[in-house]
Amino acid sequence: MKNLTKSDLQILRSIQLLDLPTRQSISSDVNLSLLKVSKVLKFLEDSGSIRKAGKSFSASGRPSYIYELNPAYLYSLGASISNVGMTIVAINATKNIIKTNNVLFTDKALQSDDVNLLINQIIEPLKSMQNELAAQGKHLSSIGISVPGMIDTAKHIWLSGLQLPGIDHVDINKEICKRMEIPVYAEDNSRIISYCEKVLGQGKNIKNFVVLYLGIGVGAGIIINNEIYRGAHGTAGEIGHVINANNNYRCSCGNVGCLETVTSHSGILRIFRDRLSEGVHSPLQIYSQKKGGLTFESILKAADNDDKLARDTLFEIGQFIGDACTILINLFNPEKLIITGSVAIFEKYLSEAIKLSLSRKIVSSILEQTVITFTPYSSTNEAHGAALFAISQYWDDLITNNLDSTDLNCE
Repeated sequence: MKNLTKSDLQILRSIQLLDLPTRQSISSDVNLSLLKVSKVLKFLEDSGSIRKAGKSFSASGRPSYIYELNPAYLYSLGASISNVGMTIVAINATKNIIKTNNVLFTDKALQSDDVNLLINQIIEPLKSMQNELAAQGKHLSSIGISVPGMIDTAKHIWLSGLQLPGIDHVDINKEICKRMEIPVYAEDNSRIISYCEKVLGQGKNIKNFVVLYLGIGVGAGIIINNEIYRGAHGTAGEIGHVINANNNYRCSCGNVGCLETVTSHSGILRIFRDRLSEGVHSPLQIYSQKKGGLTFESILKAADNDDKLARDTLFEIGQFIGDACTILINLFNPEKLIITGSVAIFEKYLSEAIKLSLSRKIVSSILEQTVITFTPYSSTNEAHGAALFAISQYWDDLITNNLDSTDLNCE
């Protein structure tokens, strides 16, 4: 990206981030004249940086070219960290995943309070994929990291790692960046998922929406006027630590009744194990005595086979999720509330309870104006979102700082 002007960079960013980058939409986005945009587009196309990707037609039938970056123009890595390992994806300039890798952390790293062990477990597979891509002539522009727990986005500080040991005010950007010499951008899982929905999912073309993320933890990704809302210190959206009076479980934060204890992945498994330990008749009993035997898949199978314990327990969990939705809708009045995360596998058994809870606690005129939906979830969602987020932040840094270096935020 050497020898590119600020206008060149703005237009490249616009082409990559706009849903439909035509000459007209690019001009509006970057606030440059159509004549200036046309000249830059020709220069970038002649240099091989961009290409025509089709045509768009106006209401009058007039065609306009749609532009996209050359897929090989830049690459980014996205990593999603869980309580047992991480998923890594590499994407090209057209936002498509070109490589995926799943890594398990060692027992030693998961059981030690030495944060360096865990950081090494995170960096080594990232470095390995970086080297593999470099050998193919594919050089990375940036790395995005989706982390569980709580993060101060403004300071790049990973405050706590939920079920991961040793995470206590870790400068995750600096730790990875200084080892890999590439800009690193870390965000929490729920905000990364909301950004992914904004770019590729059900949040496209919606200015105000909220994602309720139910996975390793529970959080809300809040989009206001097309921007991620983080709060004063980057910790907005901690819906998982709102107390529910009907919940008696103690949370890892020390409080009793946090929604996270009954709506997160581990929280739901704990509820089922507790019910099964009471001797309730259920085909799930065969899994309860086995370590790792009880899974979401086995619970879903039992519910599909009309198991009363499975269905009744999921309905109860759905009411807790409905309470979380009630809070988010009343606070933010979103156009759409999107529910996702590993818990979304139970959509058909949670939906009725969620709707019942909302109908009892939200004014009907407000509820009628809010779309509430589940969105499909896979293990690559956070990693893909992290890679997309990193590219967006990388463009902003390039344009704001007018730099060509690859260590924009390593200091």
